[in-house]
Amino acid sequence: MNIERDISADGQATIHFEVSKDEIGNRLPDAIEQFRRRANIPGFRPGKAPLSVIKKRYGDEIMAEKAEEIAKEYMMDGLKNEDLKPGGKITINLKKFGIDEDLHFAVIFPLQPEVELLKYKELSVTANHAKVTDEDVESELQAFRHDHAVLQSVDTPANAESKMSLEFVEVDPSGLPLINAKPTELEFSFGVDMLGPGTDEQLIGICAGETRKVSVRSISNLVQPASPSKIITPEEASKPAEAIGGIRMYSVEAKRVEVMELPAVDDDFAKKIDPSFSSIDDLRGMIKMRISGLIAFSFQKILRTQLINKLVEENPFVIHPSIVDNFLEESMETQKVKSSDRKDYIEKNRHEFEQEYRWILLRSKIIDTEKLSPSENDVEMEFEQIAAQSNVEIEKVREHYNDKDNYHNLVDTILERKVLKLLAESANIEKRNMSVMEFLQASKN
Repeated sequence: MNIERDISADGQATIHFEVSKDEIGNRLPDAIEQFRRRANIPGFRPGKAPLSVIKKRYGDEIMAEKAEEIAKEYMMDGLKNEDLKPGGKITINLKKFGIDEDLHFAVIFPLQPEVELLKYKELSVTANHAKVTDEDVESELQAFRHDHAVLQSVDTPANAESKMSLEFVEVDPSGLPLINAKPTELEFSFGVDMLGPGTDEQLIGICAGETRKVSVRSISNLVQPASPSKIITPEEASKPAEAIGGIRMYSVEAKRVEVMELPAVDDDFAKKIDPSFSSIDDLRGMIKMRISGLIAFSFQKILRTQLINKLVEENPFVIHPSIVDNFLEESMETQKVKSSDRKDYIEKNRHEFEQEYRWILLRSKIIDTEKLSPSENDVEMEFEQIAAQSNVEIEKVREHYNDKDNYHNLVDTILERKVLKLLAESANIEKRNMSVMEFLQASKN
C-alpha cells in the first residue's frame, strides 16, 4: 500500500491511497460471484444467472460497494500509521477500481485542531456585578404587597389604578342606541384605551352607577395596544366620519369601580407569606437573600462566559470550517429546523458553536496539563446535591450514574467546574458595579 498526504493550511487533510491488485486478491470477483449465488434474475432460476449477465447488469455497482468496503479497511490502518486524527466527517472518493486492477482512492477530512496553550492563567476579564440595597429590598417588598392585594369596590371616583366593570352600547350623536346595537359588558383597566384612543381620559373620575357618553375614533378590536390618548371633541364628533377617520360614540355605565387594597407592611403580612417568619424583618431578610442569590448566580454565568471568551482569544488555533458545519447540521437535524430557516439558524448560531468547540478543546488541554481528575469525594458530593435538588433518594441517583454515558457526562461536568475554578482563581477580575435593575436587565441580553 502506498500513501501520500496533503494537508492544507486550514487543516483539511487529503490522503491518497494506492492498494495493489495483489493485496486485494480475488475480493472483487468473489463479491460478484457471491451476489450471483443469491440473485433472483428474471428469466433464470435463483442463483443460476450466468456470470456475464451479472457483470453486465450489476458488476460496476457491486465492485464499487466492495471497493469502498476495502478502502475503509485500508484507510483505518493508514490513518493509524500516519498518526492523523480526524476532527470531523470522513469522505472516501474512489478513483480507480476493478477486477485485476489496483485500487486508488482518496480520503478527505478535517484534522482535529492542534491546540497549544499560550495563556490560561491571569486572564483579565470584566464582569457586571451589583449589591443589594435597602431600596431594592423595599421595592421587592412592594411587589409582594401588590401580589397579595385585593380589589375592593368603592364609591369614590375612578383613578388610573382603578379597575371597573362597564356596560357600554354604541349610540348616535343624540345619545340613542344604534339600531341592533346591544349592551356589552367589559372588565376595564386604565392604561391601554380599551374602547379606543381617548377612552382613558374620558372615563377618569367616573363613579359606580354613573353613565357617560364617550367618543373615540373607529377601531376594529375592543382591546387596543397602548397609544397616545386623544379626547374627541364635540366639534370633531359633528364632522363627517370620512373627514376625521371615523368616530364612534358609546354610552358607558360604570357598574362597579374597584381599587387595589394593599396589605399593611407588618408581622402578620410576613407570616402570611411564610408561616415560619416571625417578623417583617424575616421577610426582608428572605428578599435580600433571594436577590443576592440571583445576582450571584447571574454573576457566575457572566464570569463563565467572559473567562471562556478570553481564553479562546488568548489561545487561537486553526479549525477547518467543515467541523463547525457538521455540528450545526447535527443540531438542525435534532431540532428539526426547516430548510427555509437553516440559513438564518446558521448565521445566528455559527459563532456560538465555534466558541463552544474551541472551549471544549482548550478545556481538555488544561485538564491534561494540570492533571485534573474528579475525586471520589467530588462524585459523592455531586450525588448528594442532585439527590437534594431532585428530591430523590441518593441510591436512585447512584443507580442512574451506573450507566457509563451518564457517568461520563457527570465527570465532564465536574471537570469543567474545576477548570473554571482554576481560571477564576488566577484571573484578574474587574467588577463593573451597577444597580440591581441594571444588572438584571443586562444579564438578560
